[in-house]
Amino acid sequence: MNQYPELSPRDLKIIAEVCKGSTNKEIGERLNLSENTVKNLLTVIYDILDVRDRLQLCKVYRENYLTK
Repeated sequence: MNQYPELSPRDLKIIAEVCKGSTNKEIGERLNLSENTVKNLLTVIYDILDVRDRLQLCKVYRENYLTK
């Protein structure tokens, strides 16, 4: 269930890749996006989820999207 309807399926894929430890460049290569696009999308995602960094992003992702 998507707790944040503002997040698209692509956003969720990006978040999942971040939480796997992927760099922006690696994420871009996997999702066929430029590194700058990934960086810009992460900025928007951070704003939507009200987080400051990748660590907080992954915490919110685990708490809201992964089954326990």
